[in-house]
This record gives sequence, structure tokens and C-alpha cells, in this order.
Amino acid sequence: MSTQSILKEAKQLPPEERIRLARSILQSVAGSVKKGEVSPVQLNELLRRQAAYKAHQSGAITWEELRKKARSKRA
Repeated sequence: MSTQSILKEAKQLPPEERIRLARSILQSVAGSVKKGEVSPVQLNELLRRQAAYKAHQSGAITWEELRKKARSKRA
């Protein structure tokens, strides 16, 4: 069975089932990576985010600022 056929079938599942399936797949991948190791995909994403941050540092906010904004929206 190809990845595309699996994806086609998965898209027919209700949202809750798709979420469970996605979590299961991610957990199976996470279990295959040793603690402390970064996969090539993760490394590329980290480098992309670092470059984006360096290019737009003025738009960055601290965790405390983000938390404050989120809490004010809930209130």
C-alpha cells in the first residue's frame, strides 16, 4: 500500500480518528529517534526558524509577553 493510498483513506476518517492516527504515527517516529539526536528534518526547521528570527528580531516577543497576550484574550 502506498503512502498516497493510506493518506487518501485517512482523509475519509472523522477528525477525531485522524488526530489519533497522527499522534500514533508521530509517537512511532519519536520512539525511533534517540534522546538528544536531531533528525535532518528537525535541523532544517531549526535553522529556518533561526534565520527567520535573525531577519525579523523586532517582531519577536518573549514567552512572558506571549502568555500575557493569550491570557488577556481569554479574559
